[in-house]
Amino acid sequence: IVTRLWRQMLEAESGQRGFLLTGRDSYLQPYRAALLEMEDSMHRLQSLHRDERQLAPQILSIEETTRQKMAELATTIELYLDGRNEQWHELMMSDIGREKMDELRHAIRQVIDGETRRIAAGGTEAFGALGRNRLAINTLTLLALLALALFLRNVQRLDRAQAAHDLALRTERDRLEATVIHRTAE
Repeated sequence: IVTRLWRQMLEAESGQRGFLLTGRDSYLQPYRAALLEMEDSMHRLQSLHRDERQLAPQILSIEETTRQKMAELATTIELYLDGRNEQWHELMMSDIGREKMDELRHAIRQVIDGETRRIAAGGTEAFGALGRNRLAINTLTLLALLALALFLRNVQRLDRAQAAHDLALRTERDRLEATVIHRTAE
């Protein structure tokens, strides 16, 4: 949003200068459109950064400087339209406009840098969370494989115990049959 606001300010300033140099009303159309868009951009900037305390001074500076620059542009155009050529020319040559643009550029740069730091911190945090999640998933997978190995070992042990029990029953049955046959024969 701040880069959009910067672009709109440049468009307004270009329109104002074009009008002052040529006197053509066609240059006022982009100027007026940019002013309307700047109001919308400043409103969106406020709502987007409402809860951010770190960037609050820079946002306030952007708003104040933008309003001051807009007032300077409007004053220059009003002086021109009133035919006060010396006054608008003096205002243009006073470097107030350049100073306000420098202030705005600086405040916008600070917001962009703050946003860049916040995004980088969010990325670092996200990668950290992904790493922790991977570790947790790998640990759970390892535990599941260990549980499966223990389960299979117990199944084999139960199979061996069942086979031994079956063998003991067969042996006992065979021994009892042999005893019955032997007693029957006696």
